[in-house]
Amino acid sequence: MVLSRTKESQILDLTLVGYSQREIAKQVDACLTTVNHRSKLFKETGSTQFVPQERKSKYEPIEEMARQRIRFYLAIEKRKSNFTNEQLHEKLFDDGYRISFSKAKEWIRLERNRLKESYLDIFHEPGQMVQFDWGTKRIIINGMNRTVCFAVFALPYSNYRYVYVTEKMDGRSFVKAFIAFTKHIGGVYPILLIDNMKIAARHKKYCEEQSQLTKLFQQLEIHYGIEVRLCTPYRPNQKDTVENAVKTLKTELFAHYSGFASLAYL
Repeated sequence: MVLSRTKESQILDLTLVGYSQREIAKQVDACLTTVNHRSKLFKETGSTQFVPQERKSKYEPIEEMARQRIRFYLAIEKRKSNFTNEQLHEKLFDDGYRISFSKAKEWIRLERNRLKESYLDIFHEPGQMVQFDWGTKRIIINGMNRTVCFAVFALPYSNYRYVYVTEKMDGRSFVKAFIAFTKHIGGVYPILLIDNMKIAARHKKYCEEQSQLTKLFQQLEIHYGIEVRLCTPYRPNQKDTVENAVKTLKTELFAHYSGFASLAYL
């Protein structure tokens, strides 16, 4: 409790006179605990003025370095033979981190939980997959503000990108864009990864465990001998290459152009 200088002086005077702490609390109009604390402080320091102590910071400089080392050991551990907390504590001790086992156990728990919540990196082999997605942009064409659609194909291994300009995002436009892409690269890729767009995935029935391809994409698989894969809904990280390609197309490509003479010129 914070007391004024007047009350501090009154407590000191009444203590020196010999009043009890309960009588002092009644006369000064303060709680008994405060008077008890001030009386004890006066006997130890000779003053009743309370000097607040500086709070010790909970931050430990060694924590971040030790947790980085824990992340390293968690990354190299084998799937079926994980390190125990005792083993990780011994490794940290050998690396020069003199921390208690309880503290090391707490940091190990935090790092394992962090790994559970993060995405895993997806690695691709060359020549195995192409990702597709649509993109739209408001662009001035021949003096008119129009919405233009872009069929974007991206190769996740090499990050190569191909863009085909269309007026609509329907099945006919996709077929034209896909044919143009296959002619451009001189072949087809074994796997085509797309999201659950209306032209590719039909509405999933209650008895079905996963979405089914539309007739158009079933014919596409048969004709070209490829596999069309649908992404998990609301998981854009599964086709991050084409997602980044669409984002770049919208934000950077048209930053230096105010308009185009025609759609064919674009």
